[in-house]
Amino acid sequence: MPGLTELYLGHNSLGSPSIANFALALEEVTCSLKVLDLQYNHIRKGAAARLAQAIAKNKSLVSVNLSWNGLGSEGCVGLTKVLTSNKTLQDLDISSARICAQDSELLTRGLWNNTTLQCLRMSSNPVTTVGAKSLATAVLRSKASGLRELDLSGIPVDDDFIFLANLLDEHNSTRVIYDVTGNLAPLLAINVTPWPRDGPDLGFYRPDIVLFEYMKLDGMRIIDMFEFLDHQKRGKISMSDLRRGINNMKIPFSEHDVEELVRRFDTNGDGFISFEELLQGYKYHYYSVNSRKARARLAHTKDGGLADLWEILREIIRKRRPISNQKVTWYTLVQEKWRV
Repeated sequence: MPGLTELYLGHNSLGSPSIANFALALEEVTCSLKVLDLQYNHIRKGAAARLAQAIAKNKSLVSVNLSWNGLGSEGCVGLTKVLTSNKTLQDLDISSARICAQDSELLTRGLWNNTTLQCLRMSSNPVTTVGAKSLATAVLRSKASGLRELDLSGIPVDDDFIFLANLLDEHNSTRVIYDVTGNLAPLLAINVTPWPRDGPDLGFYRPDIVLFEYMKLDGMRIIDMFEFLDHQKRGKISMSDLRRGINNMKIPFSEHDVEELVRRFDTNGDGFISFEELLQGYKYHYYSVNSRKARARLAHTKDGGLADLWEILREIIRKRRPISNQKVTWYTLVQEKWRV
């Protein structure tokens, strides 16, 4: 297909033989196709897998629409390879493609390391709430992801998913499209313990509050902090890892504070903090802080305890950074990690 850049063949009945020939054409080095629309073409199982194999090898496609086809497990295995190896695809539409929760787990593996995809449309698939959260977590956990839009509309979600969607918007600049189907508890219903005013030092605050507020003020995402603290790159944080990371961040925690962090985050009691456990800890903190801000706005004031904490932490961050470059954020920590 040399010279052809866009092809729209939606709402036809191409079937397996046609898809096989199509796949061969997509694999040709002379293929210049950038936009391919094959929605509603009765593409099933083996044909879906063969097409995905060709897209993975293709070096020109930017946008692919495979919605309203029966991709199933075979197709999702192939799409995982697409997300892993294809370096040009930016827009993928697999809405209403009979992708279940188990199939969506396959896609999360590809999303972890994908750097080029900007828009993924998966609306109206039976991935369930579990699958939706798995997909959102995969994007959140990826340091390389360039995803800017994730469409999961028509899929039931809960407050845990909405928490993840908010994090993606704030930390990754990823817009998540979804339909609110649950009865979500308002922020003002969260029971939070008052924080002190004019606390002279960090001892007035819980160590998890200090750590997460430090993270936000220094421009870190949750995955950035996890990987920084995971000193041995094992996918989990030990107490010694945590202690080393906190020392490198110059947070004046006591040994008791470090032990308290492990106690709060290590919910399964295995002696390590996983990404999921850290994320769960941040979830409570996230809602707690937003609840405090909401209450303060209603009272037309500010949360004094939070304001005081920010002032203390900003000073710690300022002193940690090189005097010659006060604008350097957490990247300096990463670069200097092995020298400290």
